Amino acid sequence: MRHRSRIDRTTGSTRRGARGLGILASALLFGWIAALPTLASDEPSGQPQASTMARPIERALPSYPADAAAEGHEGWVVLSYVIAEDGSVGDVLVEVSSGVPSFERAAQRAAQSWRFEPATLDGKPTQQCHTRILLPFEIDRSKRAARGKVKRGYQRAIRALDKGDVDEARELIAEMREKIDVNLYEGARLSFLESLIARELGDVEGEREHLWWALIGGGRYIEDELATAAWQRLFVLDVKTRRFAAALGRYERMQESLGDDEIPEWVTSKVAELRALSERDGRFAVSGRIPEPRSADEEHGVWAHEMLFRTVGFQSESIDALEEFDLRCDFHRAKGRPRADRATRVPDAWGSCWIFVSGKPGTEFKLVEYSGTP
Repeated sequence: MRHRSRIDRTTGSTRRGARGLGILASALLFGWIAALPTLASDEPSGQPQASTMARPIERALPSYPADAAAEGHEGWVVLSYVIAEDGSVGDVLVEVSSGVPSFERAAQRAAQSWRFEPATLDGKPTQQCHTRILLPFEIDRSKRAARGKVKRGYQRAIRALDKGDVDEARELIAEMREKIDVNLYEGARLSFLESLIARELGDVEGEREHLWWALIGGGRYIEDELATAAWQRLFVLDVKTRRFAAALGRYERMQESLGDDEIPEWVTSKVAELRALSERDGRFAVSGRIPEPRSADEEHGVWAHEMLFRTVGFQSESIDALEEFDLRCDFHRAKGRPRADRATRVPDAWGSCWIFVSGKPGTEFKLVEYSGTP
């Protein structure tokens, strides 16, 4: 048996149908359009014209940890890193993962050895301060599908959800995750079910997170019908939670994975509305909450957000519990201490940006984005 980890660019695949889940996918789609908020108008910031992005020269795959391979563990890691002016990689951050520490360590070690032809700005080498990549760790088997014991377990969970017994469904999924080393295909299906449970409980952030996990690899680990439902629902949640830049990126992934013919008109209409936001009077607040640290060695959790506008500020009754913000843009990076009385303006020349906010776990705050001066 061979084991592999891959740099994932593939977004499409052939999937098998799933009985029972199709009914839930149809139910998931019901009533979304009316729930979308109406937006003001703005134009997304553009990339600098005289610029090029970094290109890989040497990018070796992570080694599959021997202990994980022996125990049949599969999973994935999403990294964010900075490419220096000399093409080396640094400041490697695990944004999110399937939760296997050995995969996180292997991914970070691999990324730190990578080399790139550096990005350029006005013809000169420059830092590329935010690069993201998904690294799946997958056992290479001749047949890739959910195993019988997992199929039986999530069919029981589906029946429990159909009866409205959320507690039973949660217990069944938790039992499977605890007792079975689920593969990527099984994990994606369980994540989809967990998104339905989160929706029943009114947990918007939980639903959004589990849908994102279900769509790892562009949705190729779940059936077509589920992937279509998950993409559309995730787009809705991005808009409802005012993650507008993420929603636009989600639309591009939907185009890659589903094709334009499979994208409903209401999605393309909402995308046009997002792209037409006004620079002069646009402002909105995004709710944030610092998560638990990724390991026992870390004191602070990190919350991440993709920016649409060029100016950001903070609002919180617990502002002192926020430790730092880290702005990682295409061609520049800046750090600072969040303050309620100060906003940060990002020059257009920096390119597209993500902001990472660290602080005491559980701290709630508002990140306010402005299209102009606050």
